[in-house]
Amino acid sequence: MNFTTPLAWKSEAWWRNRSTEERLFHLHIPKRIRGVKSKPSLEVEPDTNLFIQGPSGSGKSLLAANLLTTLIEDHKVSGRWIEADEYVEMIKDSFDNDGVLPEMYSSPHIVKYVKGVFDILVLDGLGEERNTEFASHELGSLIRRRYDRMKVTIITSRLSMQDIKSRYGARLANPLSEFEFEVISGR
Repeated sequence: MNFTTPLAWKSEAWWRNRSTEERLFHLHIPKRIRGVKSKPSLEVEPDTNLFIQGPSGSGKSLLAANLLTTLIEDHKVSGRWIEADEYVEMIKDSFDNDGVLPEMYSSPHIVKYVKGVFDILVLDGLGEERNTEFASHELGSLIRRRYDRMKVTIITSRLSMQDIKSRYGARLANPLSEFEFEVISGR
């Protein structure tokens, strides 16, 4: 496979109409879990928002990765994986570069794709980013924007829903209350 991420802006339809192999290539699931493929212990439809909560090491990220991969393989949808703290860094880097991300990112438009183009987004590790007003605002805006646009978001977090309300406020907790909720206990 020799796929490259386009440098020019591409539409929702363009991303959906890539081959399955190419859509899988563009997921950017971390290497630490990319090769650990198993049938997800949970089945979701490609229109289901999901919040997966549990302690570190409980398999939240692995479950999210397998769900994302399965949805991409079984449906004509686009998707992307992103760590919460990486997303905050991307936002900061876009400010420093007149809204265009530098070459170290997979695409100069990745923030816009994540906000509203990709059909499914896994936001891994919500609450593991630095607890700043900026980070809370940007992550809250991302989740709220995707929710308002009816884009599917799968979130993993160690935080309980009460912790989410305390840290991010009702603006984020309200849409999350409509997500499917999966609690994973330790292994």
